[in-house]
Amino acid sequence: MNIVYKKQCEAYKLLTLGDVFSWAGIMYMKTQNFLPESGAERYNAVNLSLGKGACFNDNDEVTPVKAKLVVS
Repeated sequence: MNIVYKKQCEAYKLLTLGDVFSWAGIMYMKTQNFLPESGAERYNAVNLSLGKGACFNDNDEVTPVKAKLVVS
């Protein structure tokens, strides 16, 4: 994965589906809302290193990342 960090943070709500971003040093991708099998909490992002769901509020400050994902 080639990563280029943008310098400024922006609100999570300004990202579009599929955008990759960093939060607390961890890489995520914005997704449509989904429920895990447990149905406990609605997720709207995926942790790219663990493949687990995460939930961000619209006003959470994240760092957009220009990333090129290659699956082989």
